[in-house]
Amino acid sequence: IGGSTTNSALDLVLGYDGLARVFGMSAGVGGGGSPSFSGTPGILRLFNAEFGGQVAWLLPFALIALVAGVALRGRAPRTDLRRAAYLMWGGWLLVTAAVFSFMSGTIHSYYAVALVPAIAALVGAGTVDMWALRQRSRLGGLPLAAATLSSAAVATVLLERSADLVPGLGIAVLLVGMAMAVVVALPVEGGVGATRLRLAFATIGLAALLAGPVAYSTFTVSQAYSGGDPSAGPRIAGTDDGPGGPGGFGGQMASIGSPPSGMTAPAGDGSGVAPTGSAPTAPAVGGMSAGGAMGGGAESALVAYLLANRGTATWVAAVTSSTSAAQLEIAAGAPVMAMGGFTGSDPAPTVAELQAYVSSGQLRYVIVGGQGGGPGGMGPPDETSATASTVGAASSADAGSAATSSARTAWVTANCTQVDYAGTGSSTLYDCAGAATTTDA
Repeated sequence: IGGSTTNSALDLVLGYDGLARVFGMSAGVGGGGSPSFSGTPGILRLFNAEFGGQVAWLLPFALIALVAGVALRGRAPRTDLRRAAYLMWGGWLLVTAAVFSFMSGTIHSYYAVALVPAIAALVGAGTVDMWALRQRSRLGGLPLAAATLSSAAVATVLLERSADLVPGLGIAVLLVGMAMAVVVALPVEGGVGATRLRLAFATIGLAALLAGPVAYSTFTVSQAYSGGDPSAGPRIAGTDDGPGGPGGFGGQMASIGSPPSGMTAPAGDGSGVAPTGSAPTAPAVGGMSAGGAMGGGAESALVAYLLANRGTATWVAAVTSSTSAAQLEIAAGAPVMAMGGFTGSDPAPTVAELQAYVSSGQLRYVIVGGQGGGPGGMGPPDETSATASTVGAASSADAGSAATSSARTAWVTANCTQVDYAGTGSSTLYDCAGAATTTDA
């Protein structure tokens, strides 16, 4: 089970991909950017540069709608379905937001999608109920006005972080939001005609609140993405250069194309925003490009040599971590063994298993160093960092994994022959044909 140090799905769920994400990992781990990738934990994390543009647009509206909805249905019968809906969606929103805000382990900004159903439900229900309250109470428009104004203010802040995306949109949203707040806050007067006019203004105001998400969504779907850490909208200055940043493993790094009509891709001049996918071409490292599987491909000289000398082997080569294996496999169009699994730190294969593959002729070449996890390399920032979990007995399991990885490297370097394949990468290619297959490791 990749990511598990004990070949257990339960270990993966409770450790590496579960509690380790919530409670963090041990100090001293490697990886690009901060361990979390989404800013410092705290009550305002969902509004920061990493998370804000992904989910915060209507978050204030949803919170006010939750309070108003529960208050309005407070005296309803125990079986009231509307109150039950507010409590269900509100519980979903509050619990998920609290976990994302304060979790100290690995957290990607795309996790924010888990908040979207609750926000959508609360905004929809809250708009209907708060408008109805405004119609029957002199001051009943205040909750809707507060929800509108607060979300307009948040949208303005988020849009100003990417001001070149649609110039002036942030200020326009704020002005329209302020006007709508005033209109809906005024007491109901003037009869049916005035009510319809206010409804029209309110509709325009709600549309303005959606302008920012629409701009981000339109920009996002116009781009070509690759990678494992996708984000909506343009890259925001000041965010981590880990996933999504230059040389990182993010989905934003590799997007290609022009923004939609009416939008301009912000220049990467340090003034505020870099276009999604403006990362420079990474130099070759260890036979692979430094950007990992998401940032480039395998070195052509290495691919050519392996394919020419593969013979009848099942795998053209074995490398440390699936990140490196992915690049080489795509370039070669042939199977590549990912020792150590996704991070390169899984205790598989053991030295004895590696020797068995070599002796049977299934494997001949092993690449040591460069991109990849464990000794001789480093895996993707996300997964390498998260491997060293503080949950349970993970530290001892990690030590065993590291020992297996070190033993594999030691056996290869001691028993296999270094190959000069006329390449420029920093990795070393070893030919293990005829290598000794007995060891105490």
